[in-house]
Amino acid sequence: MVISDLKSYFNNGYLKEIWNLKTISYEEDKIAALNDAFFHSGYFIKIPHGLQLKVPIRILNVATEEGNLSFMQNFIINGNDVKVTIIEENFS
Repeated sequence: MVISDLKSYFNNGYLKEIWNLKTISYEEDKIAALNDAFFHSGYFIKIPHGLQLKVPIRILNVATEEGNLSFMQNFIINGNDVKVTIIEENFS
C-alpha cells in the first residue's frame, strides 16, 4: 500500500494523466471547480488488489490558521477485492 502527500505524486507527473479523467463537470458543480483550482494538500492512497484491513485508515485534516480556507483532496486508487474503511475528519 502507498500513502503519500498528493502534491508529490501530482508534481512528478504520476497523477496528471489520471487527474484528467475526473468526471466532475465544472459547469455543473461550481464547488468542485473552486476546490480543484485552490487545493493545496491531501493524500494519495494506492491500495493493492485483495488487501483487507481490519483497522480503518484515518485521515485528519486540521486547519491551524484562523480565517484561512483549506482546500484538501484525497485521491484513492484501489484494486479488486479490497476491504478497507477510510475515515476522513476535518477540524478547525
